[in-house]
Amino acid sequence: MFFRLIFCTSGSNKENLSLQELNLHPMRIDYKLMLFLSLVVYLPVQAQISAGGQPPSFNAKNRTVFKQSIPIRSLTAPDLTKLKTEDEQGPALRFAAPIPTDIRPDKDGQWTVLENGNRVWRIRIQVKGALALAALYEDFHLPVGGRLFMYNPDKSQLLGAYTHKNNQESGHFMTGLIEGDGFILEYFEPAAVKGQGHFRIFRVDYAYHRENYAAGKSLLNDFGFGASLDCHLNANCNQGDDWRDQQRGVCRIIVVVQEGMGYCTGSLINNTANDGTPYLLSAYHCQDGYTPLWDLYRFDFNYQSEDCDNPAEEPVFNSILGSTYRAGRQQSDFILLELNGEIPGNYNVYLNGWNRRSETPTQSAMFHHPVGDIKKFSNSTQTATIQGTSINWNNGVTTPANHHFRVNFTNGTFEVGSSGCALFDEDGWIVGQLNGGTNVCDGLTFGYFGRFSNSWTGGNTAATSLVDWLDPLGLGVDTLNGTNLGNDAIEGTILNESGEAIVNVVIQLDGPEGLQYDTTGVDGLYRFEDLTSGATYSIQPMKDYNYGNGVSTVDLIHIQKQILSVAALDSPYKLLSADVNLSGNISTLDAIKIKKVILGTATSFDGATSWQFIPEDYIFIDSENPFNENIPQETTIATLNGLHSVNFVGFKSGDVNVSADPGN
Repeated sequence: MFFRLIFCTSGSNKENLSLQELNLHPMRIDYKLMLFLSLVVYLPVQAQISAGGQPPSFNAKNRTVFKQSIPIRSLTAPDLTKLKTEDEQGPALRFAAPIPTDIRPDKDGQWTVLENGNRVWRIRIQVKGALALAALYEDFHLPVGGRLFMYNPDKSQLLGAYTHKNNQESGHFMTGLIEGDGFILEYFEPAAVKGQGHFRIFRVDYAYHRENYAAGKSLLNDFGFGASLDCHLNANCNQGDDWRDQQRGVCRIIVVVQEGMGYCTGSLINNTANDGTPYLLSAYHCQDGYTPLWDLYRFDFNYQSEDCDNPAEEPVFNSILGSTYRAGRQQSDFILLELNGEIPGNYNVYLNGWNRRSETPTQSAMFHHPVGDIKKFSNSTQTATIQGTSINWNNGVTTPANHHFRVNFTNGTFEVGSSGCALFDEDGWIVGQLNGGTNVCDGLTFGYFGRFSNSWTGGNTAATSLVDWLDPLGLGVDTLNGTNLGNDAIEGTILNESGEAIVNVVIQLDGPEGLQYDTTGVDGLYRFEDLTSGATYSIQPMKDYNYGNGVSTVDLIHIQKQILSVAALDSPYKLLSADVNLSGNISTLDAIKIKKVILGTATSFDGATSWQFIPEDYIFIDSENPFNENIPQETTIATLNGLHSVNFVGFKSGDVNVSADPGN
């Protein structure tokens, strides 16, 4: 049976410390792990790296194209009676169960071909009674220019766009959760890469309601945002001021195994090459006994309150999807992963330093995510002790003597989900990671931490030790300081108001290095790397050729209706597009200039450039009359720090029905 209730006991057979002697209620003993068949209900305000934008079907101009109803694929909900029986026999903490399925664009859903030959695939997946749903993919490959979105039927929740940058060698991917009993997938594929995108949804996770878990309290309130004990200190309380850099390296982990999902905590860790390799230290028991899907693990950074108070709304966080297993050992309960892909500089993360000496810390601290809640802080002003006896955990595992620190907490506590969090000593170096212990709010709280010094050489193989990975240069040092991780860079996307990538846009970057240029490809992306931290940069897109692209008598008709107040143009971009002579209004003079381009008697508008660009985050004061506004044509970054994303919306001058080919 999948469920196992794993207690972190307070001692061993040699110590013979009973729960009664400790005067602790058994259910207050911290579980080593709850890898239950679940997916925690979170509505991500920012999930794994995405390009943003909106699905093509959201655009008003496509309403007639997408007039057909979206095909619905109904899945059978799990047997709730069976789930209840399993939950009663298990730890009673599951609230989501996986539904195996097989959904692919080449055999399910509906394809719609747009006027320019691009196409869109959509499907609605429905599971009766679900509180929330998520999708897990395999054979996932998006071509350059392809974009995948996931949203709920009323369009109040939107994830994506996911692009070719989300491809992994394993072909795995994950999106979710979307609240409610249904979600829509929408995949956009440019004509130039038709048929090159493919994926298969092999599992949909179904969140269900659990009653009588804690005096009628819904389990949805027992995991995730706001669910942890009231006695926790938030990460940004002043007690944690001495460990601010270390805090930036700690993240929440959504552990994904074939049998289900759960929460743990991890910390980025530096290596002697100082090469920025994103190694992450956590607990071995976070996957012990299960079949982990390393490349579906999700790592959530900066999931924390801005200050010491609990926020009213869930804070924004930054995520990385996927990892590779490097090493692990049960005896000191460590695991070392390497995150897949580059961590964006604007995540502002820190690779923590370490201390492999055997002495005990005189003070210690930890940042962690109890029950998947926002980041919390706990510390001890007492000298830790080395656990001189073995520890029996009730999952049948016994860890050897002298492999753990015992730390009595001065402030804060920990819970399920805190497992794996780094123990920092008085110098801010990692000296261990959390295995378990007791976690009361109003009494003795202590934790057992696998010792970093024991993990260093571990089982004397690369797969069971840290030394091969964290000392690749063979320096033999006892300690290593942490370091900031981040390549200062500027990147972004150039899309039209329909969300289509605009090709061959030249982006000019002006900064201390002088003028630099990049050109968008079929994905509409640009990027400048190795820039100067703290410097000022300005970004300006340019595309000024083929004035006749998308300009026709249909545009003249729309413009004439606008002038006569018969039918107004329905977006500020279209209004600005019609003003080709840049007079600050739309008149017959604009229509005359457009007509000359249509007839071929003029090759430009002698005013507006062929394409115009506005920063995506610009908010129009009056979207029905944008002409009197000081609309920026470029963006300035006053102080560059890490990776900065700047997206632009482009519109073709004279093309008020958005028919211009953005690939031309």
